[in-house]
This record gives sequence, C-alpha cells and structure tokens, in this order.
Amino acid sequence: THAKARQAVVRHSKCANDPNMACLSCCGKTLHIHTTVLTMLRERYNRYAPQVDGVCLDVSDDGLFHTVVFNMHMRYESLATFDQGNQGALPQEAFQVLRDSFGVYHECFASPLNVCPGSCEQTFNTLFQDTDIFFGSKSSFFEFWPETGSYEVNPPFDKSSVERTFQHIVDIMETAESRDDQWVSDKPPLLFIVITPFVTVAADKFL
Repeated sequence: THAKARQAVVRHSKCANDPNMACLSCCGKTLHIHTTVLTMLRERYNRYAPQVDGVCLDVSDDGLFHTVVFNMHMRYESLATFDQGNQGALPQEAFQVLRDSFGVYHECFASPLNVCPGSCEQTFNTLFQDTDIFFGSKSSFFEFWPETGSYEVNPPFDKSSVERTFQHIVDIMETAESRDDQWVSDKPPLLFIVITPFVTVAADKFL
C-alpha cells in the first residue's frame, strides 16, 4: 500500500549465460532461480495461493506471481548472508520411501525453495509465514500442533534447535496422549521421523 511500492516492479527474464536459469529483478537487485524451481513454485502457488484467508489473488497474473516469488526468495537470500547453521538435506529418493512406507507428506523444517519436489501435496513448516504461505507453508514448526499423521523433521543441527525440536515433539505427543479418543480413532496415529546428528533425553518417552 506504500506509494513507493508502485515503483517496485519485478521483471522476469531468462539469464543470458544459462538458459536453465531465470532472473527476477527489482530496484537494482537481481535474483537467479532455476527454471525447474520456478515451475515448481508456480504449481504450488496455483494450488495454495487461492486458499490464503483474507487475500484475493489472481493466480493468472504473472507479474503478481513473480513479485511473490521475488519477495520470498529475497527473504531467504538475506537470511543466508547471516545464517551459519548446518542442515542435512534428504534426497528425493528418501522422501519417496517416507511417502510409500510411512505416509509422510509434510516437512517440519523447509522452505518453498527446498521443499521436496514431485508432489504439490507435500506441505511444510517454515520460518516466514508471511512470504511462504502462498506456496503451502503451515507456519513455524513450533506453532504446529498436529493431531494425527506422519511427519519428516529435519531441524538445523545446532544443539539448541535440536533440543527445542525434540521438546516440541514430546509436547505434541503428550497432548495427543491426553485425548482419550486419539488411539482408538480410525485416523493414523502420530509419527515423527527425525533426521538429526544426536537425540536428546527429552525424546526418550516416545522414542
């Protein structure tokens, strides 16, 4: 709504040096994004953007789509400038096993740029709900309280993040355990598959 927002026009073009890369430019800043990732984002945007409460978007508007992608991508590029954390990425084949064997269609730590490709049904938790909700984000994992289902959990590998993650999982499980109907329901029970370099004591009760 700010007057200067009208001056911030995102321009989309192909990168001259690499036909597999696209460029999104705005106010002198250019971001590079692989065309396959941009296609994946478009599929997710078409599916999830119309579901955002209180927002009416014309998903056929390419300019609006590129603006939403630019805003999201810029947020993560800015974060990467300061982020020193490590995280192990699972290959797509591993996600396929999780889907086929455990019914996992949700990542508890991801972003629109690195959520597992291949299925728009794959939802995720994210750091930035304001920019990521248009691509299927379900808010921060630490604000996420599922009652049923299977989830892939791959937190940053620093000690505080892993400890906080296991504590939140325990809190979710204890909340579910307190509901009398949880384990007699026809819905699948809760399962968290955690990728981590170590396990904290907090997890012992449900490990």
